[in-house]
Amino acid sequence: MTSSSMTWDELSSGPFRIHAVTALNSSVLTQAQSLYGVRSAEFHHWIRSMHSMLVGELSQVGVDYDLIARALVPHSGRREIALLFDWSVASEASNGFYGRYLAETWIPALPRPAHNRGLNAILHGDILEGRGSSLRRALLNDADIETPRSMNADQIYAVYISNLSPTQARALVEAVRPNPAYVGFADCTMHSDLKEHLALSLPQIGLRVGSILLDGVDGEIANPLGYPFEENGFTPVGVWSQLYLPFLTFRINTRLSGRNFSDIDLAIGTLDPHVGAIESPTVWMTDGRFKYLHVRHGGALSLAEFADLDQERLEMTLTEHSADGHMYNLRFERHANTGDEVLMYNSLIEVETSKGLRNFTLALKYDPQSRTSELVTFV
Repeated sequence: MTSSSMTWDELSSGPFRIHAVTALNSSVLTQAQSLYGVRSAEFHHWIRSMHSMLVGELSQVGVDYDLIARALVPHSGRREIALLFDWSVASEASNGFYGRYLAETWIPALPRPAHNRGLNAILHGDILEGRGSSLRRALLNDADIETPRSMNADQIYAVYISNLSPTQARALVEAVRPNPAYVGFADCTMHSDLKEHLALSLPQIGLRVGSILLDGVDGEIANPLGYPFEENGFTPVGVWSQLYLPFLTFRINTRLSGRNFSDIDLAIGTLDPHVGAIESPTVWMTDGRFKYLHVRHGGALSLAEFADLDQERLEMTLTEHSADGHMYNLRFERHANTGDEVLMYNSLIEVETSKGLRNFTLALKYDPQSRTSELVTFV
């Protein structure tokens, strides 16, 4: 039975897993939110139907949606790297077609892991947000710049790539460094001022799944910019942009409260159409879970500098952090231990510790009755 032939109740009652959902640049989501309201049964049905349609379309081109999560959400131990170029230098070398010119450098440098299992979101564009002194300061503080004195912060073109191993990240940087337009690179795995500039500036050019490059399109043509993907062994495949933008767009995770709020609002509405006006669910845990965390996950609590918090204070702290975090891996599934059908999600949080920023992941079980989230684990 296809999603188009299912009733709303049939569609909503079945298990699902949505890796991530974002409202960024999605006009169809904006229209649906205006029509239905983001927290309504109609919107919940609509987004579940759109997701089911996407899964079916990907299957037809040989892409298993269940296997692409790493390209869409941050992952422990993986890097997010921004390659930085001077578009003026590149433009002079290419008669103004600097995007294509630079693509001839970075596309061949994309990692080629064993069995062609590479998964990367790729974003690109001029850094337009915050040009001037604030951008220059962010570049100097947060990036590894080759020649800081000669850098023109108003002429920076960036290519942002997710889900790289440390070895892949180093190899990528070394491969593009000889290009005359190369300015430097930034490790954007953790929060920084530069990362916020990039988050507001860069559209996604594609989602690399092995040798396939998924590209959001409104017409029939994938890779409309004509970048040399095919020459380098990749096959561009077009996905209708109304499906691509909400579900296949990598969100550069920042502390921009407006974007975080809209995406958390969308994620909660996807889980529970009756959630009401809460900004984000309250996080709580059983007494047994609190003790379990100290026994089995004491290392993570110590790294976060949460080990000395009592249960009530830990719950409050995790609630605050998850409200400003990245809500992903939304799912309705059968619980492995109890057999109950449960709504689950993960929340990626950044914690400021005495030794710098650290990422942690909360696994949470959402209860539609109380509209709260029970902590399952903290890593």
